[in-house]
Amino acid sequence: MIGEMVISLLEIYGRKHDHDDNFLIRIWQKALVKLTEDELKIGWQNLLKSRTKSGMPAPAELFQALYSDLNDDALMGWNKLFQVLKSHPGRPIHFEDTVLGETVRRLGGLNFLGSLSNTDLQFQRKTFIDTYCVLARQGGEYSPLCEGTYEARPIEIPSLASRKTLAIEGVS
Repeated sequence: MIGEMVISLLEIYGRKHDHDDNFLIRIWQKALVKLTEDELKIGWQNLLKSRTKSGMPAPAELFQALYSDLNDDALMGWNKLFQVLKSHPGRPIHFEDTVLGETVRRLGGLNFLGSLSNTDLQFQRKTFIDTYCVLARQGGEYSPLCEGTYEARPIEIPSLASRKTLAIEGVS
């Protein structure tokens, strides 16, 4: 399947396939060997939809395209979390997107994040997005509930995630 993708990319970007391209195909095959067929399809579709450069893409661009929706999910989750932390400090939160809840826990939990000033909380944004993306790629299931500083009915945060990516086996 990878060989067919590379040949298609060559044709899309204006080159006819010849025997010299077998080396390029082997490079792509080695780079993408751990991806499932579904992941290859998703990465391929995202690459074709989002690519603006005119030259032949590299395998790293397929990975970037495969996981581009994770950054979007992380950013939407961050924005919702920031809003809830500032409007309901101390309340527990129930996350439908369990990756979002685990990301909060890994960054110190609601108590820690809620105690930060707006400026200090903004400095956590990049770390939050990076952590979310790593956890989402791992594909684990986590607890949806994050404890607050006091006992109350948890605020429900529905999932804003739109990711189509699947977990890669063996990534930790």
